[in-house]
Amino acid sequence: MDLKSFYDNVGGDYDVMMSRMGNKEERIIKFLNKFVKDPSFENLKEALSAGNAEEAFRAAHTIKGVALNLELMDLQASSGRLTDMLRDGEIQETAQEILAQVEADYQKATECISQL
Repeated sequence: MDLKSFYDNVGGDYDVMMSRMGNKEERIIKFLNKFVKDPSFENLKEALSAGNAEEAFRAAHTIKGVALNLELMDLQASSGRLTDMLRDGEIQETAQEILAQVEADYQKATECISQL
């Protein structure tokens, strides 16, 4: 998969990302590969399972920010919804539903990264 197709698949804008990274595809791929190794998604799932809203918020907020910086806009949107829900320090009933969307967007992004 080429980088333009990658961004089409994850809801991002290739041209925005190229501009952000100085028109260097290898730099973008480097940071995307670092994203795959980041523990924030696992931390999010563990924190929600443990009922730790503060840690879950921190992990969701990290995912949201990294996704925004890497132009992974589908993941940014779903993790942003979860971040907003957790902002008050409580885990609401619908958190698992939103986590399912975050997980789907995360899996799609990481699968597409593996095809670069």
